[in-house]
Amino acid sequence: MFYVAPTTDSVLSLVKSHYQLNYKQTLVIRALFDRILYPILINTTKDQFLLYLGGVGGVGKTYLIKAFLFGLSIVKKQEDVLLTASTGAAAANIGGSTYHSALALYGNQPVRPATKLRLAHKKIFIVDEVSMVGLEALVQLDDRCNAIWDPNREGSTVFGGLPIVIFLGDFNQFTPVGGRAIWRQDTSYSQVLQAGKSIWNQFNKVVLLTEQMRQADDLLFQGMLERARSATLTEEDVAILNSQTVAARVARGEDPPDRAVIRVNQLREDVNLTQLEIFATKHTQKIYLFPGRHDTPNITAIDHALLIRMMFRVGEAGKLKGPSFLAFTKGMPVILLQNTRTSSGLVNGMTATTQRAILDTDVQRTYLLPLYITC
Repeated sequence: MFYVAPTTDSVLSLVKSHYQLNYKQTLVIRALFDRILYPILINTTKDQFLLYLGGVGGVGKTYLIKAFLFGLSIVKKQEDVLLTASTGAAAANIGGSTYHSALALYGNQPVRPATKLRLAHKKIFIVDEVSMVGLEALVQLDDRCNAIWDPNREGSTVFGGLPIVIFLGDFNQFTPVGGRAIWRQDTSYSQVLQAGKSIWNQFNKVVLLTEQMRQADDLLFQGMLERARSATLTEEDVAILNSQTVAARVARGEDPPDRAVIRVNQLREDVNLTQLEIFATKHTQKIYLFPGRHDTPNITAIDHALLIRMMFRVGEAGKLKGPSFLAFTKGMPVILLQNTRTSSGLVNGMTATTQRAILDTDVQRTYLLPLYITC
């Protein structure tokens, strides 16, 4: 606890006693606390601290934000931060929320008084994984922030005149879904895109972290990641990657991985069903099928094994990501396909293990095969 007014040096010293910061990370922390501890009046964008923190994966962008948040806790200003990300998984990783959720940004709904009241005290706005924020979304973000923090537009600022705005991410990673990437130059045909580009151009503080932290001890993998990022993989790189396919690992007598990325929906469901049967058989358990809605053939005699396969059938187009029922057996691994509760880490891509299913007392059970029960 400080018994005198904290200084940038004293805060930085305490932060570095808990976080090992490299030279560039230290410069960023120092600059941020210079602004926080010695604030200035915000009238124009030149008065705002608009920072883009970039760099490849593993160079310590998120680590730097966590160190910054620790520093804010030292000076009792952690509540000044609105910590967000463009995706639920990224938000959960930093302990924040999606910017849609944080700003109550849902379509064209106006800002509610309760939202303004909840966010009125915020002075620092952080957005992680900015590569997935399109120019159109950037304009929406700016408009929303203005409506919350500067509804009368009293100054020529962006993002409601917040003193500090930090965007971080790697533009060589995923681009926006259905939007125009911030780095795109062909924006002259659209006023919205031009407005988004104008907002982005206000970020006059740019720091690109370059020292690899996550793969610091694996130079081979580090080099491969760099070449993959710049699309300059060598034949040797490709050979190394091919040596790690499921087929190659099984051929060497290794256990295959318990998960894989599969692009085709039907193949994914076939693999999942096969692995579910193996798992249930290994643990001497039944597989319970909880249907939502599905079609069955209009015939009197049907092979139950074929029926199960048909129930698992999905298309490759449309919004449905899988079959319209849940196949359950105790202890099976699952993955969430949408953000359920970001603050609790229940986000798209999170993995978990099932424990049990609680059935209604009057539920009817039908045994299709020795392994399957429909409910």
